Amino acid sequence: MSNFSTLFSSGGGGNPKFQVFTSSGTFTPSAALLAKGGNVFVRAVGGGGGGGGGNATNASGGGGGGEVTDWVMVTLTVPVSVTIGAGGAGGTSSGTNGANGGNTTFGGFLTALGGGGGKGSASSGAGLDGGCGGGGSDGGSSSVGGAGGGAGGSAVSVTNNLVTSVNNGGRGIKGGSGSGAITGTYAAMSNGGIGIDGMGGGGGGGNATIGGKGASGGGDGGANAAGQNATNYGGGGGGARAAFAGGDGFQGYLEVRWFE
Repeated sequence: MSNFSTLFSSGGGGNPKFQVFTSSGTFTPSAALLAKGGNVFVRAVGGGGGGGGGNATNASGGGGGGEVTDWVMVTLTVPVSVTIGAGGAGGTSSGTNGANGGNTTFGGFLTALGGGGGKGSASSGAGLDGGCGGGGSDGGSSSVGGAGGGAGGSAVSVTNNLVTSVNNGGRGIKGGSGSGAITGTYAAMSNGGIGIDGMGGGGGGGNATIGGKGASGGGDGGANAAGQNATNYGGGGGGARAAFAGGDGFQGYLEVRWFE
């Protein structure tokens, strides 16, 4: 990050250029770039995880956001293959887990991990691991929002003012976690975690009364409804509640910057 900031604030000794990838392809360095040493700066976002599917009267976890990397300097001499991670599909109305998002890669130089899928409500448990963990489900009426760039929060069940079960979100790498959703008055705590620079936000968890809100393009959780699809790069899909499907995660993103 410091190399990127220093180079671009100083003007870099040439004309700034950039190329954005929203689908897989190849970055081919120009002759002018190679003549300057072939140094480029790359940032990548993994695909967001799908929200968990609901079943019966149960709620599911939101999908984790795709990892958002720092700017990384790479020295190139030849073209580099770019792979954009797909968003994970939401879980089905039978309570299955959301799918993990795909990894976004810049050759062998840089990988942004896809977000973890949200836990489906057919059973209790943690969300799926990923670049950002998916939200957990307690198999009952509460669930948790997925993370924005990090470990998912916990799904918490409360009976007679006592915590009866806790199911953690999946493990992640970067950023803040989603909040644990609690039945009743505190149902709105199933919001997704905030992403980085507006990308890679977690999907909200499903709930009986108030679906959790997605963050940074993550899909909202359903309130006795389907989870919403994510709307921005790396966003996780919203979790569902009752017999509805979870929302789909959004695809990844990659940007290359350099001087000529």
